[in-house]
Amino acid sequence: MTIFDRLFPDFTEILPEVNRCRDYHIYDGRGRRYLDMYLSGGTALLGHRPNGISLRVKNVMAKGLWANYPTAWPGRLKKELNSLLPAYPEVLLFSGLIEAERWLNDRFPGKEVLDPAVSDSDTDHPALWRPFCPSEYSNTKEGGEGLALVPILPFPGPFTPGMVCLPEGSIRPEEKKLYSGASIPPYILAGVVRAAALVRSHYEDLSSDRTGAKPDGHKPGSTGKKGSAGDKAPCDRKLTLPQWEKRGPYLKYTGSTDAYRTCFKAALARQILLPPAPELPLVIPGLYSRGEIGPLIEIFSSID
Repeated sequence: MTIFDRLFPDFTEILPEVNRCRDYHIYDGRGRRYLDMYLSGGTALLGHRPNGISLRVKNVMAKGLWANYPTAWPGRLKKELNSLLPAYPEVLLFSGLIEAERWLNDRFPGKEVLDPAVSDSDTDHPALWRPFCPSEYSNTKEGGEGLALVPILPFPGPFTPGMVCLPEGSIRPEEKKLYSGASIPPYILAGVVRAAALVRSHYEDLSSDRTGAKPDGHKPGSTGKKGSAGDKAPCDRKLTLPQWEKRGPYLKYTGSTDAYRTCFKAALARQILLPPAPELPLVIPGLYSRGEIGPLIEIFSSID
């Protein structure tokens, strides 16, 4: 199963037709609201309408930047990624995750791409980089000891480019030119740059919390202008569920596969969307009510 298949499975046999998405909920054609606890494989970590992304994409499209002509956006994205992952300064940009994984399979044959939200860390494997996943699972070490990282940024949906970050000196000049991001539509790159900047801003807020230097208007435990009122920042999200292990804003399922299938159907009947397979991480929403979570606790508490 590829990264793309893991993050974006086929939901046509699972969900009714979705009419709209807002924050951490999805709405079907009959107006029923579902709490989304899969959040597009984590690409909707900051909700389905992250602050400023749609406006950024719209503004770039309004300039007519649809075609793959040279723009400043690939360089801007690489700069943001270097800020987030300074130990992995070499960046390759692919048109999608499928192309990125194909390159990784050729470069590191036999080494599966790990997901730190559900796998143990192994710096001898390439891995996804999930924002706010604790360092003991993140597959990163100071100095860039991991082989390669594939950032999963909060740009919802399957249109995100494939980003591969590697330690210095890991790629050849011809690879830099071939996978420079020139083939990716500028409006997509612009949206991903905004997503990366939102993640960086959350990390900066977290750092200032630890040092006690609060930015103006910062409220502990909230995302401030980055989300809806009361929206919890990823590093502040808390949820304890039976049969699940918490890893930052992600939960790893620890029960049996057969039990999970039963729980998934029961949760969906209560209008809660869980990850479609037990090997995928649950993403804790930034907003939810006790009334929404209560049935889920009951469902997983019933597992023997």
